[in-house]
Amino acid sequence: MELINRIYQDRFDMSDHLIHFTRDNNEESAFQILKKIVHSGRINCGWSERNTRRTIFGNNPAVCFTEMPLIGLINYVKNRDDLSKIDFYGVAMSKKYMFNHGARNVIYGLTRGTDDATILENGVRITPHLPEEEQYRYMLTGIKDLNDWTHEREWRWKNVYNWSEGDYFPVWKMEQPIKYGKKYHGDYYFSVSENIFVLVRTVHEAEELKTLFLTYNYPKYNLENIERTYILPLENISLETIHNVTNLNKLIDDQICIRIHRS
Repeated sequence: MELINRIYQDRFDMSDHLIHFTRDNNEESAFQILKKIVHSGRINCGWSERNTRRTIFGNNPAVCFTEMPLIGLINYVKNRDDLSKIDFYGVAMSKKYMFNHGARNVIYGLTRGTDDATILENGVRITPHLPEEEQYRYMLTGIKDLNDWTHEREWRWKNVYNWSEGDYFPVWKMEQPIKYGKKYHGDYYFSVSENIFVLVRTVHEAEELKTLFLTYNYPKYNLENIERTYILPLENISLETIHNVTNLNKLIDDQICIRIHRS
């Protein structure tokens, strides 16, 4: 572990977290969608459709994340300049935690095959070059044709272990509570040992989410995970700080994040 920490040191292209970001759609803003995630306590799986065509292969929907460090995400939002595609709102989870719960990095392109997928009547796309259990990881890639999404450094999670009750990742929603007597002690599979971060643009939005979190209780919500949640308002961070952040936990020490603390 000491060697890994040394390797990560000063590697500003690396990140210890995976970020699921939200974006505007025709009906709701990215912040409104984030509030829905917070209220439901979970991130729903989807098919990541482009022009009504699924980009996630196989029979299982997935939750998408990016491995970009914080400065990479901020620059991507600014340079792409399309809030219907990406915005600075989302949920960041420990990469180690997510890997242990089944998240895997996307496979960008294959040695054999490009767009020779089979499309079934229900819209499912299957590539013949991967087993069924790995289909959800495949990202059709053709760099010479400008079909290149490698910059997103995407990871995906599907409910491969059937630990949640449906196609969603429980962040704060209680799935299988641990209870001794009348007291709850978190969730059997989904209680985190590392911090969760919620990304927003303003302190006002952060305070609004904090107010929501403080209304939640057992048994619907996992209060242990809520206690480990910090809200990160972009307007609190200087450019100098952003350029030096590879681990979001450093922002806790700098008192930039807003903690969800229940007295």
